[in-house]
Amino acid sequence: MILSNLDDASDKKTISIAVLCDSPLLTKALERMLKARLAPLSRCDLAIGDKPLKIDKPLLIVGDHLPKPFSRENLYAAIARFEKLWDIKEASVQLLGAKNIKEKIDDLTNRYAKELLELTSRK
Repeated sequence: MILSNLDDASDKKTISIAVLCDSPLLTKALERMLKARLAPLSRCDLAIGDKPLKIDKPLLIVGDHLPKPFSRENLYAAIARFEKLWDIKEASVQLLGAKNIKEKIDDLTNRYAKELLELTSRK
């Protein structure tokens, strides 16, 4: 069950969440539902807000990723879905980075081989 996954303190990695809402009522409701996972923005894994923000953390937007009104179960399900999507996105970025590194290594190896051939052909 998703609810128990988010609340389970024995998880290897428990996500920490920052609440960044303009609405005091929404802020209070989210803080009560997520009290064990709350963290400041600087140390969170995920932020939840009520409007788009330019931050360097994944942002779950209430109203877009989580329809209103919502229950605790809906909130936890949305967080789980969002986290899964974000993990897939990060894995894709890492894969692209690995391909880029491989291409750089190949380019350097080819350039080095070419320079060696030029040096040996001069002699």
